[in-house]
Amino acid sequence: HKGIVCEKYDGNTFPFDDAIFDLVGSINVLEHTDDPKLFLDEEYRILKSGGHLVVICPNFLSVTNNYHKQTRGILQKMENLAHLIMSILTRSTTFRKMEMTISQHFQPDDDAVNITNPIAIKSWADSKSLKLVYSSAFQVEKGKMLSLIDKTPLSVFFGSCFFVFQKN
Repeated sequence: HKGIVCEKYDGNTFPFDDAIFDLVGSINVLEHTDDPKLFLDEEYRILKSGGHLVVICPNFLSVTNNYHKQTRGILQKMENLAHLIMSILTRSTTFRKMEMTISQHFQPDDDAVNITNPIAIKSWADSKSLKLVYSSAFQVEKGKMLSLIDKTPLSVFFGSCFFVFQKN
């Protein structure tokens, strides 16, 4: 189409100058990148002061969903809970790696390689002095009970990470 410009991304550096976008976002991308912190750093680099950064991805440390092997089964949930508590205590910005799932019947995020989670994302944003404008543990509309829980620290146990930050 005329007027649409596509740029090639090499997986390390976005092909854009510093601070040129008012809005930068990634929706269900972070869990698939080689280096999530580098990817977030690049999003931050191209964002103008006062601009907004949107990050949406699965919470692979969730203890409430079962859609992926990283969140399925009681032993995995106990391990996730331990990692989540440790991340909260250390304010870790580390995204642990996981193996891709090779299967005849592809399921959502079988090709994910990073254990994305709200603590690492929020800690990264804090390290950049980003202002948190909005956060949710859900990517879709939720009922009244979940809306109430979403406003509490318990939201880190649910299935998604949905953040909007503003750059100072």
